[in-house]
Amino acid sequence: MQKMMQKILESIYEPIFLNYSYGFRPGRGCHESIRDLKHYLDKNETQTMIDIDLQNFFGSIDQEIMEEILKEKIKDTKWMRDINRMFKTGILSEGDLRKSEEGVSQRSVVSPTLSNISSPLTMP
Repeated sequence: MQKMMQKILESIYEPIFLNYSYGFRPGRGCHESIRDLKHYLDKNETQTMIDIDLQNFFGSIDQEIMEEILKEKIKDTKWMRDINRMFKTGILSEGDLRKSEEGVSQRSVVSPTLSNISSPLTMP
């Protein structure tokens, strides 16, 4: 079910993601990012470069804000209910079920797509 959610969300949001967004996108990744950065640096004088590594990004996504962002494009209340249920699912690890009221699971196939949707760096 999550794989299908991922495909549907990608079909809705992929056309509006910014071109310089590379993470977890179909046909894009670190190699394309490095290639484009090298191309840019070869053509432009650059004085400063900043590298950011966000710790626990998936776990820090605000579920209420994510829901509001999704509701702007998704009007199907039953589908939104399923997405909200997915937010609430826990992680079963070594016999213990851990649920979280914040973030999205790092082990979910749809989490990378949700992280791109929630990031202000990927959409206009």
